[in-house]
Amino acid sequence: MTSSHYRLIRPTNPFSEFKKHEIEQSIADRFEQIVTLHSHRLAVKTPGHELTYNELNEFSNRIAHALLANFETKEEPVAILMQQGAPLIAAILGILKAGKIYVPIDPSHPTSRIEYILQDARAALIVTDNTNLSLSRAFNQQNERLLLNVDALESGLSTANPAFSVSPDSSAYIFFTSGSTGRPKGVVDNHRNVLHNIMRYTNSLHICTDDRLTLLQSSSFSGSVSSLFSSLLNGASVFPYDLVRDGMGNTLANWLNTEKITIYHSVPMIFRSFVTGAVRFPSIRIIRLEGDAASKVDFELYRKHFEDECLLVNGLGATETGICRQYFIDKKAELSGSTLPIGYPVEDMHVLLLDDEGRETNSIGEIAVKSKYLAVGYWRNPELTAAAFSTDSAPSSERTYRTGDMGRMHPDGCLEYLGRKDFQLKIRGHRVETAEVERALVNIQGIKEAVVSTREDRPGEPRLVAHLVTSSSPAPNVSTLRQSLMEQVPDFMIPSAFVFMDAIPLDANGKIDRRALPAPEDGKVSRSTNLVAARNIIEQQLMRIWKEVLGVDNISVTDNFFELGGDSLRAAHMLTELETIISRNFPLTILLETPTIEGLARCVRNEGWSTSSSSLVALQPNGHKPPFFLIH
Repeated sequence: MTSSHYRLIRPTNPFSEFKKHEIEQSIADRFEQIVTLHSHRLAVKTPGHELTYNELNEFSNRIAHALLANFETKEEPVAILMQQGAPLIAAILGILKAGKIYVPIDPSHPTSRIEYILQDARAALIVTDNTNLSLSRAFNQQNERLLLNVDALESGLSTANPAFSVSPDSSAYIFFTSGSTGRPKGVVDNHRNVLHNIMRYTNSLHICTDDRLTLLQSSSFSGSVSSLFSSLLNGASVFPYDLVRDGMGNTLANWLNTEKITIYHSVPMIFRSFVTGAVRFPSIRIIRLEGDAASKVDFELYRKHFEDECLLVNGLGATETGICRQYFIDKKAELSGSTLPIGYPVEDMHVLLLDDEGRETNSIGEIAVKSKYLAVGYWRNPELTAAAFSTDSAPSSERTYRTGDMGRMHPDGCLEYLGRKDFQLKIRGHRVETAEVERALVNIQGIKEAVVSTREDRPGEPRLVAHLVTSSSPAPNVSTLRQSLMEQVPDFMIPSAFVFMDAIPLDANGKIDRRALPAPEDGKVSRSTNLVAARNIIEQQLMRIWKEVLGVDNISVTDNFFELGGDSLRAAHMLTELETIISRNFPLTILLETPTIEGLARCVRNEGWSTSSSSLVALQPNGHKPPFFLIH
């Protein structure tokens, strides 16, 4: 099949083109125009909310008026501390309508990280809800930040659109990503650039009013922007879904079919978690995979489980650029490599390959994006902004952003992704700077040195590995390390394996020799228990599944799933495999309660576990502090 075929593959459904001149306004202006056209159409649906465009607009207007009543009409950051859902979406719109900058924060992140973001953003107000009110108040004990509870808005607030003009040059959001200094860094972007990014998605995917889009990402992940606003700025419907609370695997698959989702978006690993068995997805017409390298495995799953009219779209983007390359695939495709290309140009985003001296090359090089529509820069960090975003010497409004990704350009202009240039990694679609994880590790008592690297024992499933030198004996066990890290970094930044070494290997120049770092199976891997073999048929079946999902051979029935490198995605995969064998559904919370094979085996035999209590999880069952309950 010729390469020109892939250039021409595009959706054929009718849609309203997003015109270039329409980016010269604010996000709120565009949204209010859509409300006028589609006031009674479904805007957002969750298990607890089902709002039309008019209802969502009135909700967000009340939030905007509450903000304007307490603050001057100036551009300033406002933090949002809420889980994904309809109220959070209303909060985002309300903040934008008031001319403020929204700063999304995931309540599940460690408190130290949340406090750092609040301090660095200089957020004078936190928008929250009843669920997160106590948590939000905890961050106000030493500060003078105001709180706005969207579940307790004053009844007299106006539902009319604020008579307040917001420039397309105004900042829209600050997304904090992992930083090379060991601290998160805030990426700032304006309304015009967000609208241009939505224009690129709208016109390439033919997003229309009949579409129903997933919103699987946390609000603190920049990938949520394209799903949210591609829906609400086109008259489509957005469907937030909490992967941790509601589950992956079969549960996610059933939800996609029940809600008749038409455009699915996630990182490849989540996609693989639910496309299993004989299930098909007749409503989905677009599968968007971004954030991690997609593989031929993903293509085969697409070809087996989706309709002939459905298209698979692999994309390249970053918080600093938005979408900059797309590769459309149909069922007729013939792929030779193990990974999917990241494709061809999108409008106004020019991709260059640069050598080590920063000169353009025609062979392998660092992927750089040149455009007028790159992110504004890094919040309160002009030095980092100047280093990452360069301007041509000739007068031009274009800037160039060096992504840190390596690529190869094919003769037809198709870009192939070759991995990271530096030690910045992508784990489950999230950008991870190893320096931030290493900093958290050396903060733990007993750890003298730490080097974090990535391994990809399976294509498309990178994992973090920590190599540690201790300052005390015995070394901290894996449970202690994981618990300490959970208090400092998000779960996707916690290594899946810990290798203890006498010394970190150095090269002839005295620098860390990362190529000499041993694989987990070659080093002294800390384990919390002795090896205990499977003692019955259920434990044998579980051990087989664990070995397959975790990629670990020596497993004890008393081993902790998460200490062996398990995470929420692998947990969902494991439970999906288990469900196919015993024809019973288990919630993801069961693995938090009983993270061992022998414990799960008892659950399978209905010993010591019941579905009626599975939603209440003891996070610290042996703790000495008063109990703290989190109720959804």
